[in-house]
Amino acid sequence: MPLRACRANDGTEGRCVSMVSGVCPLYRTTTDLLLRKPSICALSFRDAIVCCPLAALIGTTWRAPSAPPPVPSATPETRPTPRSVPPTRDLLSPIGLRPRPTPAAAASAPITGPRRGFRQPGCGTTSPIPAFHASGDYFQRPPPFARAERVHLGLQPWMAMVGERNSERAGADRWICAGALLTPRIVITSAQCVLTPDEPERLVVGLGEHDLASRTDGVAGTHPVAAVELHPQWSQPERRHSLAVLLLGRPADESPLIRPVCLPPPDPPAGAAQLLPAPGSTVVEASYNLDTTGLSDGSARERLVAGEVPVQPLGRCVAALAGAPLAELLFPGGPQPEPDLCLAAGHQCAQDVGAPAVAAGEDGTMQLEGLQLMGSCAAGQPRLLLRVRHYVPFIADAIEKLTKPSSTGF
Repeated sequence: MPLRACRANDGTEGRCVSMVSGVCPLYRTTTDLLLRKPSICALSFRDAIVCCPLAALIGTTWRAPSAPPPVPSATPETRPTPRSVPPTRDLLSPIGLRPRPTPAAAASAPITGPRRGFRQPGCGTTSPIPAFHASGDYFQRPPPFARAERVHLGLQPWMAMVGERNSERAGADRWICAGALLTPRIVITSAQCVLTPDEPERLVVGLGEHDLASRTDGVAGTHPVAAVELHPQWSQPERRHSLAVLLLGRPADESPLIRPVCLPPPDPPAGAAQLLPAPGSTVVEASYNLDTTGLSDGSARERLVAGEVPVQPLGRCVAALAGAPLAELLFPGGPQPEPDLCLAAGHQCAQDVGAPAVAAGEDGTMQLEGLQLMGSCAAGQPRLLLRVRHYVPFIADAIEKLTKPSSTGF
């Protein structure tokens, strides 16, 4: 299986390889990571998947394929095929699960920039669609020919997937991270998911997805990225201030399957008694388990799952990271109260960097409280997230900058 392409820290083409495998001669120890700071493809507490320059791989166990597979075309009207699936059948047309395509005129509609503390109208609400899953397809009524599983589509309508348009590996391997939809034009994710910030056209965002192995779950297709705004204090490979705001090339069609999440109120002035969300409260964490390369048993979950996870005192994550060999590399100085949020070990393996954690606000709407900083499959391992409330001022300023007509060309 060919290795995933990436951009090395020296700007040359590279391949994502495991550090502990010793395949890349440049990065074989934690000291190498600290001194040379490679581009990181994926991380766990046990291993680092680093971007090794092709020049360094010459003469090692890796060999470039003689003829790379053609790059599939990704346009707003098509979606990548994550797995081999049966030919498309017109199963959902009468059910109404598939959102209508965006009219061409909508792409040139005027853009209204937000202000600090803005709330997108209709954000944070859900209208789940009941359906039945059988034989890989989704139906409005249980089919007579197979045992069907009752499901609800659109429980996390703000869930987004972020991938690379020019990946050599087609299908689900293109999706590398998750994110959250904040407005019809804005997706927020982790900065390490944006491997080429100066080339936003190489990024693609998927919305409305529930089952990566099915074409009948109402997927709306992919969206090109027009511009990217990274947090100014973020740098590779640290996970401090790992935040990116993406401007979609066309507005998303809102539907029961695609709807933005609300931004929470920003942090109170310095010296507040307690930061929110408070330990003991719960958030809902969602995941596709998109990238399992070298970090788990290699199996993909394929379907979106979500569950409630308790918020933990930050000290739990401080103690957990204290014995991790990559902790100082990823979080210099250790977890900190303002930018970081600690969650208890979830009931599932959470591998999606940038995946949202949401909680109900005072008005009952769902608010974005955290973004996954790194995947974790270790039993009992608490997870560290970026605490969104600390970054609301930056997010609002970034959206205002991105949505100015003069800066986007719209």
